[in-house]
Amino acid sequence: MAWMRMKIICYFEIRIQVDEITKDVSLMVTDFAEEDEVEESKCFGTIKFLVLSKY
Repeated sequence: MAWMRMKIICYFEIRIQVDEITKDVSLMVTDFAEEDEVEESKCFGTIKFLVLSKY
């Protein structure tokens, strides 16, 4: 896949959050982008999520 060969420097944070009352576990993903790159980052983030969800 072409997008896997792209050399993109990006930064995102993945955090596991556990609710104290219900003990529900959530995966919190924060993606950081320049103002003019927000839409592109949303698309790239979706791809990253789809790849991670396969494992």
